[in-house]
Amino acid sequence: IATHGASLRAAYLDRRLPHEHAEALHGHLRAHYPTLPIVLASGRPPPAWLASDPATVFLAKPFLPPELLDALADACAQRRPPYGSDLPPSR
Repeated sequence: IATHGASLRAAYLDRRLPHEHAEALHGHLRAHYPTLPIVLASGRPPPAWLASDPATVFLAKPFLPPELLDALADACAQRRPPYGSDLPPSR
């Protein structure tokens, strides 16, 4: 993220990341990329902290590939303002 963060267009997070807590990574992404579309997937119910970010879409596992695409589309549709308007121009 530190190296390529400016080129991110969306993020998929699994609640059970092996080396990172999804809540911490979600908070980092929101702090540095507040309009980044995010999909959070889990086989458990949505975490309580997710309620404070209506721009993040929750995706229940297991899911099929079209459901992931739908969740990403929903996350991109919910971003405010359009993602990338807060980023420096690409080179």
